[in-house]
Amino acid sequence: MIDLSWANSALLSLGISSEVATDLPPLADHEPILTTIQWGTNDLPWDTPPFRWSTLNDELFRETIQGETRHVDRVTSTLSPLPSPAQLDELANSITQAISTALEASTKRAYPRPCGHKWWNQDCTRVVKMLRRVARDPTSTPEDIRDAKQALCCVIQHSKRQFWHDKANYLVRALLQKVSCSEDVEVNLEPINDLKLPFPATTEKEIYNAVAKPKNSTPGKDGVTTSILKKAWPSLGPSISTLYQHCLDQGWHPTPFRDASLVAIPKPGKRDRSSPWAYRLIALLSVLGKGLERLIAHRMAWIAIKHKVLHPQQFGALPLRSATDLAAALIHDVEEAWS
Repeated sequence: MIDLSWANSALLSLGISSEVATDLPPLADHEPILTTIQWGTNDLPWDTPPFRWSTLNDELFRETIQGETRHVDRVTSTLSPLPSPAQLDELANSITQAISTALEASTKRAYPRPCGHKWWNQDCTRVVKMLRRVARDPTSTPEDIRDAKQALCCVIQHSKRQFWHDKANYLVRALLQKVSCSEDVEVNLEPINDLKLPFPATTEKEIYNAVAKPKNSTPGKDGVTTSILKKAWPSLGPSISTLYQHCLDQGWHPTPFRDASLVAIPKPGKRDRSSPWAYRLIALLSVLGKGLERLIAHRMAWIAIKHKVLHPQQFGALPLRSATDLAAALIHDVEEAWS
């Protein structure tokens, strides 16, 4: 390499260096540049493969989680009446570690494999096998092979069309066929004299509904999903309830629940994949942390409705109300004005 050398931040972080090689014979009127590349990649961080949930051994998971619960119970028993943030962080870590240990003992990891076409189905596989048999048969004529290839093209086209047609129908059913409420909400605002609103103690059932009732979502760094929390609830339910109640009392969100994994999602319509602006980042948080946030959100919504903190026609982020209901109320007002 003569005159110039190139490197980016990723290469520099690997220890790549360039310098003038004074011990080498010069080339024409230039001094040669020696670039040293460190090929060793043992120190590079590797992403942990996700769990393959189909291999989960329920019996082994229950046995392991029961053994790990002893350590969690010891941490819970050492909590003071007014635990410090450090104690709450320790309890959150012990619960997460207990579930992770049980998963490692009972579930295999899913190592990445090439992903095929989403629209590929059994008909495509059947026609491909037929084409291979025809192509290998010494008695097959060129017309037979051509007909088999045409049949494969027809099946693939039909499979693609049917796949996207089903997707479109699902979106129509999910987004455009929801029944809305046509009843209006009366406006009746009352002044709030009490600046302090009651916040009753949470129950174990309420905490269970916030943690284990929601649907499965992409897990955070610990790999724990909602379905796993359901399986671990008989053993860890009391400890999770204690953690949540103390967090609400002390106004503390455990530090382990703040650790998020960032995933880069390509933006639609951005063709230059080398540009950072072609991606958007989503943060994957711990399911246990999201359960605590969900519990607080439900409580705040319930208090706001019960004590009439918000406007009666406030529909966003409130239970049993949606923007569709607000649109129905607007249509009702317009129709009443016309009549």
